[in-house]
Amino acid sequence: MLVLRQNLITGNQNHFALVIVEKENLEREMKKMKRGVLLIVACLVSGMMQAQLKVKKNTLPQLQDSTSIIYTLVDSMAQGLNCRIVVKEASISTTMNARPSLWSLMRKKENRKYVIRVNNNPTFNGIRVNEVPTAASIGLWVHELMHVKDYHSRNMWGIMERGWQYMTINGKRKFEHEIDQMVISHGFGNQLFAWAQYAMEESNASPAYKAFKRKIYLSPTDIRQSLSLVE
Repeated sequence: MLVLRQNLITGNQNHFALVIVEKENLEREMKKMKRGVLLIVACLVSGMMQAQLKVKKNTLPQLQDSTSIIYTLVDSMAQGLNCRIVVKEASISTTMNARPSLWSLMRKKENRKYVIRVNNNPTFNGIRVNEVPTAASIGLWVHELMHVKDYHSRNMWGIMERGWQYMTINGKRKFEHEIDQMVISHGFGNQLFAWAQYAMEESNASPAYKAFKRKIYLSPTDIRQSLSLVE
Protein backbone atom coordinates (compact mmCIF):
# COMPACT_ATOMS: atom_id res chain seq x y z
CA MET A 1 0.00 0.00 0.00
CA LEU A 2 2.95 2.32 0.37
CA VAL A 3 3.26 1.97 -3.39
CA LEU A 4 -0.04 3.87 -3.66
CA ARG A 5 1.51 7.08 -2.39
CA GLN A 6 4.69 6.66 -4.45
CA ASN A 7 2.69 6.08 -7.62
CA LEU A 8 0.53 9.15 -7.02
CA ILE A 9 3.52 11.49 -6.79
CA THR A 10 6.18 9.88 -8.99
CA GLY A 11 4.22 7.98 -11.60
CA ASN A 12 6.15 4.77 -11.01
CA GLN A 13 4.95 2.39 -13.72
CA ASN A 14 6.56 -0.70 -12.20
CA HIS A 15 3.74 -1.04 -9.69
CA PHE A 16 0.06 -1.06 -10.35
CA ALA A 17 -1.79 0.44 -7.47
CA LEU A 18 -4.49 -0.86 -5.32
CA VAL A 19 -6.11 -3.88 -6.92
CA ILE A 20 -9.83 -3.88 -6.16
CA VAL A 21 -10.04 -5.67 -2.82
CA GLU A 22 -12.70 -6.67 -0.37
CA LYS A 23 -13.66 -4.02 2.17
CA GLU A 24 -12.14 -5.84 5.11
CA ASN A 25 -8.80 -6.22 3.33
CA LEU A 26 -8.84 -2.53 2.44
CA GLU A 27 -9.43 -1.50 6.03
CA ARG A 28 -6.64 -3.76 7.27
CA GLU A 29 -4.22 -2.43 4.69
CA MET A 30 -5.18 1.16 5.49
CA LYS A 31 -4.04 0.70 9.10
CA LYS A 32 -0.64 -0.40 7.83
CA MET A 33 -0.60 2.36 5.25
CA LYS A 34 -1.21 5.13 7.76
CA ARG A 35 1.88 4.22 9.76
CA GLY A 36 4.03 4.02 6.63
CA VAL A 37 2.71 7.24 5.15
CA LEU A 38 3.55 9.18 8.29
CA LEU A 39 7.17 8.03 8.04
CA ILE A 40 7.43 8.77 4.32
CA VAL A 41 5.87 12.20 4.69
CA ALA A 42 8.28 13.02 7.51
CA CYS A 43 11.22 12.15 5.27
CA LEU A 44 9.98 13.74 2.06
CA VAL A 45 8.52 16.97 3.33
CA SER A 46 10.80 17.91 6.19
CA GLY A 47 10.73 21.70 6.36
CA MET A 48 7.87 22.03 3.85
CA MET A 49 5.41 23.62 6.23
CA GLN A 50 3.37 25.26 3.44
CA ALA A 51 1.94 21.91 2.37
CA GLN A 52 -1.50 21.20 3.74
CA LEU A 53 -4.93 19.78 3.06
CA LYS A 54 -7.94 21.75 4.18
CA VAL A 55 -11.54 20.57 4.01
CA LYS A 56 -14.24 23.24 3.96
CA LYS A 57 -17.95 22.76 4.59
CA ASN A 58 -17.63 19.12 3.74
CA THR A 59 -19.90 16.27 4.72
CA LEU A 60 -18.25 13.63 2.53
CA PRO A 61 -17.50 10.50 4.56
CA GLN A 62 -14.32 9.96 2.48
CA LEU A 63 -12.78 13.07 4.04
CA GLN A 64 -14.15 12.90 7.57
CA ASP A 65 -11.61 10.30 8.64
CA SER A 66 -7.91 11.12 8.23
CA THR A 67 -7.20 7.38 7.92
CA SER A 68 -9.45 6.98 4.87
CA ILE A 69 -7.82 6.21 1.57
CA ILE A 70 -9.29 9.29 -0.16
CA TYR A 71 -8.02 11.59 2.59
CA THR A 72 -4.61 9.94 2.34
CA LEU A 73 -4.49 10.39 -1.44
CA VAL A 74 -5.35 14.08 -1.31
CA ASP A 75 -3.08 14.80 1.63
CA SER A 76 -0.22 12.90 0.01
CA MET A 77 -0.50 14.99 -3.14
CA ALA A 78 -0.42 18.21 -1.12
CA GLN A 79 2.66 16.99 0.74
CA GLY A 80 4.38 15.58 -2.34
CA LEU A 81 3.94 18.77 -4.38
CA ASN A 82 4.48 21.03 -1.37
CA CYS A 83 1.31 22.98 -2.04
CA ARG A 84 -2.03 23.71 -0.43
CA ILE A 85 -5.15 21.82 -1.51
CA VAL A 86 -8.58 22.91 -0.37
CA VAL A 87 -11.58 20.60 -0.79
CA LYS A 88 -14.98 22.26 -0.63
CA GLU A 89 -18.54 21.72 -1.76
CA ALA A 90 -20.02 23.93 -4.48
CA SER A 91 -22.88 24.06 -6.93
CA ILE A 92 -21.15 23.10 -10.18
CA SER A 93 -22.13 21.40 -13.45
CA THR A 94 -20.07 18.23 -13.00
CA THR A 95 -19.34 15.72 -10.25
CA MET A 96 -16.00 17.28 -9.27
CA ASN A 97 -13.41 19.64 -10.67
CA ALA A 98 -10.00 20.98 -9.71
CA ARG A 99 -8.46 24.35 -10.42
CA PRO A 100 -5.82 26.70 -9.08
CA SER A 101 -6.83 29.62 -6.91
CA LEU A 102 -6.64 32.67 -9.18
CA TRP A 103 -4.66 34.90 -6.83
CA SER A 104 -2.17 32.21 -5.92
CA LEU A 105 -0.98 32.02 -9.54
CA MET A 106 0.96 35.20 -8.89
CA ARG A 107 2.99 33.47 -6.18
CA LYS A 108 5.77 30.94 -6.16
CA LYS A 109 4.72 27.34 -6.68
CA GLU A 110 5.18 26.45 -3.02
CA ASN A 111 2.68 29.17 -2.13
CA ARG A 112 0.03 28.14 -4.62
CA LYS A 113 -3.40 26.92 -3.58
CA TYR A 114 -5.54 24.49 -5.54
CA VAL A 115 -9.24 23.95 -4.99
CA ILE A 116 -11.08 20.67 -5.55
CA ARG A 117 -14.81 21.34 -5.71
CA VAL A 118 -17.39 18.64 -5.02
CA ASN A 119 -20.91 19.09 -6.36
CA ASN A 120 -23.61 19.71 -3.76
CA ASN A 121 -26.32 20.97 -6.12
CA PRO A 122 -29.58 19.23 -5.07
CA THR A 123 -30.93 19.36 -8.65
CA PHE A 124 -27.77 17.95 -10.25
CA ASN A 125 -28.64 15.16 -12.71
CA GLY A 126 -25.15 13.70 -12.93
CA ILE A 127 -23.23 11.59 -10.41
CA ARG A 128 -22.86 12.44 -6.74
CA VAL A 129 -19.58 11.54 -5.07
CA ASN A 130 -21.28 9.72 -2.20
CA GLU A 131 -22.91 7.33 -4.69
CA VAL A 132 -19.66 6.14 -6.27
CA PRO A 133 -18.30 2.67 -5.34
CA THR A 134 -14.90 2.54 -3.62
CA ALA A 135 -12.67 1.55 -6.55
CA ALA A 136 -14.41 3.98 -8.92
CA SER A 137 -14.16 6.73 -6.29
CA ILE A 138 -10.39 6.29 -6.15
CA GLY A 139 -10.21 6.65 -9.94
CA LEU A 140 -12.30 9.82 -9.79
CA TRP A 141 -10.25 11.45 -7.03
CA VAL A 142 -6.92 10.54 -8.61
CA HIS A 143 -8.13 12.07 -11.89
CA GLU A 144 -8.73 15.38 -10.10
CA LEU A 145 -5.38 15.10 -8.31
CA MET A 146 -3.66 14.66 -11.69
CA HIS A 147 -5.22 17.97 -12.69
CA VAL A 148 -3.56 19.49 -9.63
CA LYS A 149 -0.23 17.90 -10.54
CA ASP A 150 -0.53 19.12 -14.13
CA TYR A 151 -1.30 22.68 -13.03
CA HIS A 152 1.54 22.62 -10.53
CA SER A 153 4.03 21.65 -13.25
CA ARG A 154 3.16 24.79 -15.24
CA ASN A 155 3.86 28.47 -14.92
CA MET A 156 1.03 31.01 -15.06
CA TRP A 157 1.03 31.09 -18.88
CA GLY A 158 0.93 27.32 -19.06
CA ILE A 159 -2.10 27.25 -16.78
CA MET A 160 -3.78 29.91 -18.92
CA GLU A 161 -3.13 27.70 -21.94
CA ARG A 162 -5.07 24.92 -20.21
CA GLY A 163 -7.93 27.37 -19.68
CA TRP A 164 -7.99 28.21 -23.38
CA GLN A 165 -8.09 24.50 -24.23
CA TYR A 166 -11.25 24.12 -22.19
CA MET A 167 -13.07 26.65 -24.34
CA THR A 168 -13.59 24.15 -27.19
CA ILE A 169 -14.90 20.58 -27.24
CA ASN A 170 -11.80 19.28 -29.02
CA GLY A 171 -9.50 21.11 -26.63
CA LYS A 172 -11.42 19.89 -23.61
CA ARG A 173 -11.29 16.30 -24.91
CA LYS A 174 -7.53 16.51 -25.54
CA PHE A 175 -6.94 17.95 -22.07
CA GLU A 176 -9.03 15.34 -20.26
CA HIS A 177 -7.53 12.47 -22.28
CA GLU A 178 -4.06 13.66 -21.23
CA ILE A 179 -5.14 13.71 -17.59
CA ASP A 180 -6.66 10.23 -17.88
CA GLN A 181 -3.38 8.99 -19.35
CA MET A 182 -1.56 10.50 -16.37
CA VAL A 183 -3.83 8.52 -14.05
CA ILE A 184 -2.94 5.34 -15.93
CA SER A 185 0.80 6.07 -15.98
CA HIS A 186 0.74 6.63 -12.22
CA GLY A 187 -0.61 3.14 -11.66
CA PHE A 188 -4.31 3.82 -11.11
CA GLY A 189 -5.62 2.57 -14.45
CA ASN A 190 -7.80 -0.14 -12.92
CA GLN A 191 -9.49 2.40 -10.69
CA LEU A 192 -9.94 4.80 -13.63
CA PHE A 193 -11.54 1.94 -15.56
CA ALA A 194 -13.91 1.33 -12.64
CA TRP A 195 -14.84 5.03 -12.60
CA ALA A 196 -15.38 5.24 -16.38
CA GLN A 197 -17.45 2.05 -16.38
CA TYR A 198 -19.59 3.32 -13.53
CA ALA A 199 -19.98 6.87 -14.85
CA MET A 200 -20.74 5.97 -18.46
CA GLU A 201 -22.63 2.69 -18.09
CA GLU A 202 -23.81 1.84 -14.58
CA SER A 203 -24.70 5.06 -12.77
CA ASN A 204 -28.13 6.68 -12.50
CA ALA A 205 -26.92 9.83 -14.22
CA SER A 206 -29.04 11.29 -16.98
CA PRO A 207 -28.45 10.09 -20.57
CA ALA A 208 -27.16 13.57 -21.44
CA TYR A 209 -24.55 13.46 -18.65
CA LYS A 210 -23.40 9.99 -19.68
CA ALA A 211 -23.12 11.17 -23.30
CA PHE A 212 -21.00 14.10 -22.15
CA LYS A 213 -18.67 11.73 -20.27
CA ARG A 214 -18.30 9.52 -23.33
CA LYS A 215 -17.53 12.49 -25.57
CA ILE A 216 -14.83 14.07 -23.36
CA TYR A 217 -13.10 11.32 -21.37
CA LEU A 218 -11.43 8.01 -22.16
CA SER A 219 -13.94 5.19 -22.46
CA PRO A 220 -13.58 1.91 -20.55
CA THR A 221 -12.39 0.30 -23.80
CA ASP A 222 -9.78 3.03 -24.32
CA ILE A 223 -8.53 2.57 -20.77
CA ARG A 224 -8.25 -1.19 -21.14
CA GLN A 225 -6.24 -0.72 -24.35
CA SER A 226 -3.90 1.74 -22.62
CA LEU A 227 -3.46 -0.65 -19.70
CA SER A 228 -2.52 -3.47 -22.07
CA LEU A 229 0.20 -1.26 -23.57
CA VAL A 230 1.82 -0.33 -20.24
CA GLU A 231 1.56 -3.84 -18.83
